[in-house]
Amino acid sequence: MPTTLEQLKERYSKTEREPDALGRMITVGMLRPSQETRVREWIAAGAHSIVNNTLFIAASVRQIDQGVFPFPRSREELDATLDALDREGLEAASKAVERLHGLDKAAGEQPTQDVVEAAKN
Repeated sequence: MPTTLEQLKERYSKTEREPDALGRMITVGMLRPSQETRVREWIAAGAHSIVNNTLFIAASVRQIDQGVFPFPRSREELDATLDALDREGLEAASKAVERLHGLDKAAGEQPTQDVVEAAKN
């Protein structure tokens, strides 16, 4: 049986990939709690939930084709990732994030509490 640390390492090393309409391969990974907190700090007070989701999705991007995207160190770096994704890449990244969190399951299936909490974040 894996240790807790091994389980956490496995959780945050998982990725999902999705091609975008421009033919690029977008790879996303799950954000760690500290990274989620950082993104929340970058979100303007009162920002619309669509903006919040967009920023979390962009922060989850690990690669666009062969270009590696480490977690952004500033809001400016996050904005640069958004610009690199553009609409097509953001749509693909969104689909990949949904799969990563298990939100793409059939409508009849109930997501686990972990998945619900991850989606809220």
